Amino acid sequence: MAQADIIIADEKLLPQAVELYNQIFRPKHDLDYFKRRFLGRYNDLVTRHAIYETDDALEIDEQDNFEIVRKRVFFEDVLLVTMHERTGIVAIFFSLGFAAFLGLIAVVVSGGAGWVFAAMGLLPLVYGIVRIARKETIITVFGRRSKARIRFSLRKTRAHQLYGELCAHVRRVQTQRQAQEEPSSDDVDQNDSIREG
Repeated sequence: MAQADIIIADEKLLPQAVELYNQIFRPKHDLDYFKRRFLGRYNDLVTRHAIYETDDALEIDEQDNFEIVRKRVFFEDVLLVTMHERTGIVAIFFSLGFAAFLGLIAVVVSGGAGWVFAAMGLLPLVYGIVRIARKETIITVFGRRSKARIRFSLRKTRAHQLYGELCAHVRRVQTQRQAQEEPSSDDVDQNDSIREG
């Protein structure tokens, strides 16, 4: 059996890890690419979205077939952060429909093979019932020009924790930006005297 040393990469080893990555893989990435934190996914029938957090924005990697597009929602441009729950009708419809289809096959076939189909239909039936009982939680971050959505099907405590973290991060960035943009009282008096004179 091969012996391997496992080294946890911290901030000091990150430049070496980036250099090694760029020697092996294409396209090459810079150091900031590896400093982002994965938050979650939002998938629908056609596209897949992976959402990451960086120091100044949320990055959305949208994959549509073979094309990947990266979008950003900057924290200073965030207008609204919402969290809501909904019932995923499509997942419920397909899981219960598939369970009914397997149940119908079990009735038609009968015997030992029928029991096999009935057992196979039990799993989608249970999944459909669980999806009815437990709604999925969706966090949406609205920016001026784009938005990011993250779906949590089962981990509600993680969704609430992430919602709190995102709200705090947006509040902190926007407060810092307002403090930088506010003119001091001396600047206001000088501007008023120039306009009056």
